Amino acid sequence: MRKSYKKPLALFLVMTITVAGMTDYQRVDAKAKKKVKEITIQKPESSSLYLKKGEKFRIKYKVKPANASNRKVAFVTSNKKVATISAKGVIQAKKPGAARITLKAKDGSRKKAVIQIKVVKKLKPVKKLSLNKKKATLYLSGSSSEKTLSLKASVAPGNATVKKLEYRSSDNKVASVSKKGLITAKKVGKASITAFAVDGRGAKAVCQIVVENAPSNTNAPQPPETSSVPAATPEEPAVRIGTKVVVTTEDNFRSYVTISIPLPSGVKKSDITGFRMGVDSGTDLSLRLYAGSQKQTEKELTSRSTGIQDEVTGTSSVNVDGKVIPKTSHRLSIQESQSSWGKVKAGQLRLVKIPMDDRAKALLSDSTIETLTVCLYAHNCRPQYGFYTFQIEVGGQLHTIPLGEDNVKAADGASVSFEN
Repeated sequence: MRKSYKKPLALFLVMTITVAGMTDYQRVDAKAKKKVKEITIQKPESSSLYLKKGEKFRIKYKVKPANASNRKVAFVTSNKKVATISAKGVIQAKKPGAARITLKAKDGSRKKAVIQIKVVKKLKPVKKLSLNKKKATLYLSGSSSEKTLSLKASVAPGNATVKKLEYRSSDNKVASVSKKGLITAKKVGKASITAFAVDGRGAKAVCQIVVENAPSNTNAPQPPETSSVPAATPEEPAVRIGTKVVVTTEDNFRSYVTISIPLPSGVKKSDITGFRMGVDSGTDLSLRLYAGSQKQTEKELTSRSTGIQDEVTGTSSVNVDGKVIPKTSHRLSIQESQSSWGKVKAGQLRLVKIPMDDRAKALLSDSTIETLTVCLYAHNCRPQYGFYTFQIEVGGQLHTIPLGEDNVKAADGASVSFEN
């Protein structure tokens, strides 16, 4: 009888151990199958990287999830003659050209990340990047100008090898951004729009966006229209954004600079209602703008009105041929009644606003002017002045124009330099 109990007991123990072993194996196997879901390149932050011939750069990356069973990555180059990459992610620039570096997950998940490499002979990287807006509020039910915002960037130094940018939104469901920096509101919330220099050397700038349903002051009264000769207003302090242009003049009654202005998408020359800029000077001066690339009197965008004042200074009498005739003394003076010239006092940092009247708008939209170029003339400048944060005003919205060697030129004895 005892023997009959031993076999079933042994069989029960074997089955118990086997089932337990299978359960443990299944757990280990499930853990081993935890795949990589994402690979992101953290350095550089841009989707491209520019390198000088012979330069080395180590890529920094992140694998998600952190508890993936196999987090190893393979590095592959599309062109070993241009750029190679080591098993540790160090890129070696070989010769000028283009290559594509791919990071591939080794766990079979087929996840990857790609960065474009450009090798050049000489490289002057972007060191600073500034945007015309650091924060803004957009409205879903507002006008088209309230739903969108066009970002404009200035790059320093002005002679950087690569000045191109790329834009990225932290939440495309709240606010999207185009390749040219046009932000569009999508839904209520907050998002960060970041502009990156495509040379991959770390220069970036951020604009914080808040999206709301509707503006709270939709029915607020609008400001009255300007007069036919609107007045320039230099009374506000200026805020510097981006590069400052320092103008030195040999002839303070003749020298000037030209500024080529890239128009924002959808904006016409005739849409411009004014110009703004920050100005500082060691002497009192007045700023005047001219349409085109040459300073011509008939192309002046700024203007002024004058009047004659007749002041009676006294009365007397005079004897003419035996007759006493009353005599009145007068003082005549020509006075400026209204001006759109931008006026700056010595030693002040001021925001100069130069509005455009109908005549000026007609000059701006002249079909003979192929691109929007204006001449900036500082009357009575000795020996130099500086201007910065150059903006055009379109329907109440300001667009900051980047200033640099490409679009600011000296003329008639002037010279320019750039401070970042």
